Amino acid sequence: MAKRVWASMTETDSRECRNCHAPEAMDFRKMKKAEDAKRMEKGLKDGETCISCHKGIAHKLPDMSQGYRAMLRDIAATAGKEIRKGDAVQSWRTAPLFVDVARAAADSNGDGKLLAATAAKVIDVKGDWVRLTIAGWQQEGAERAIFALRGQRILNAALAPELVAAIRREPAAEDPDTGLVWARASVDAWVARDSLVKDQEALWAYGKELYSSTCSSCHGLHPEDHMLANQVIGTLDAMKQFIPLDDEEYRFLLKYLQFHAQDTKDKPHG
Repeated sequence: MAKRVWASMTETDSRECRNCHAPEAMDFRKMKKAEDAKRMEKGLKDGETCISCHKGIAHKLPDMSQGYRAMLRDIAATAGKEIRKGDAVQSWRTAPLFVDVARAAADSNGDGKLLAATAAKVIDVKGDWVRLTIAGWQQEGAERAIFALRGQRILNAALAPELVAAIRREPAAEDPDTGLVWARASVDAWVARDSLVKDQEALWAYGKELYSSTCSSCHGLHPEDHMLANQVIGTLDAMKQFIPLDDEEYRFLLKYLQFHAQDTKDKPHG
């Protein structure tokens, strides 16, 4: 209901607010905080409407987490179902990785971590465990990480020495944009079956709702592609203290925005 009201107020340029608060009558020099005055003046110049920033003023801001958390519960309910050898899958949560299935059954800490929203291919299935090929890129000097794309620090997996030793690498080459050296890399590892799903669209729908519900509470929602993938890291970190997400939700939001950034939105996500 709150979203419907906010959408209506956006369409009418916050008519109800402007009945009393005319922007042309505002004296920004009299505002108590210079930072707030600067932000509001810029917002008005950029065409923002009142409800873009002033949600929760007349009525208590509702708990927007109910929507995206319900979506994630629906995704979790499908996890691990009908996964077979040769399938393309996605991780919907962070999960431990293991060198072999025997260690998987005995050691919950794992030999690495598979990050949420990572694409992989199933190469074997044994009961509750699935063996994956995780492919991506390694940066020279950061061999314990596999990133989704060359030059963009979109983390797919973080590896302990046991899995680092099992990585297959192609010849490295310098990235002409940054001067850093990258190589294609892949590794095979076991992960719990119920950490995987096959519906990437459902994951991105969840990410979109997570972004909309979280980042529009304090300001107008910027287009997902208004930054570069690597810029998202610092910007989101600066906003972390203002958003009510746990660590897992934060990591998913980061990866969603990185994959939909200006320099990655047209690249394959899996």
